Amino acid sequence: MPPIEPTSVTRPEELLRVAQEYADLFNARPLDDIDELIADACVDPLWDDRTNLLSLLADEPEALGLVLAADDDDYVVIRFAGRWVVDTSPVDWEGLEERAFRPEPGDDDRFPS
Repeated sequence: MPPIEPTSVTRPEELLRVAQEYADLFNARPLDDIDELIADACVDPLWDDRTNLLSLLADEPEALGLVLAADDDDYVVIRFAGRWVVDTSPVDWEGLEERAFRPEPGDDDRFPS
């Protein structure tokens, strides 16, 4: 008998379990360690490169976030809301990307890339 492939029902459960483990780890460590913990998470098979976008927009450790995903549409964000939580709310990734790469006020076009 061939091995049984995981179903879409089990993937979200695994994603939520792993995400909660990260939230628990983050809550057990000082805020100053979070950037390093998020960087270390890049070896996790569920790590998603949208984490880098959140890092670009973060001015302080509380603004950082870790994105874990089974695929583009099946993701969670571990973010700070008084404590580190697993957030399954939809995210406007295009809007965040636009914000991250928008020129700062006062920038000019004298040195185009």
